[in-house]
Amino acid sequence: MLGMPGDYTPPSRFIRAAFLRHNIELPADAREAVEAIGHILNTVDIPLGVAQSKEGDQLVSDYTQWVAMKDLTNNRLTIADYANRTTYVTLDLDVIFAQDKPTSIAVEKLPYPEAIDATAALKQ
Repeated sequence: MLGMPGDYTPPSRFIRAAFLRHNIELPADAREAVEAIGHILNTVDIPLGVAQSKEGDQLVSDYTQWVAMKDLTNNRLTIADYANRTTYVTLDLDVIFAQDKPTSIAVEKLPYPEAIDATAALKQ
């Protein structure tokens, strides 16, 4: 896709994100802001296999390993890794850093919720 409109090069992705950031409807609160940022980040997300290059004789792929959004108003961090890209977890940083001994965890080890099956809501 190199050179095509909407390619996955860093400059194209940056311009797309900047354009969207400056042209979206202004969010009314922090929740709407995180939601809007999530939508913008979805437009620059790189799926595994799309942006490939060769390193010697090996084919490698760039991809979005994880996404993080920081809510500066409420001091919360919202994260999704590649395997859970549409399911975010939120960390309240005030609670974490108020502990005597804050802990850390790898992004892929966070307790992502399972997909919710709403089929039962439609059964009669």
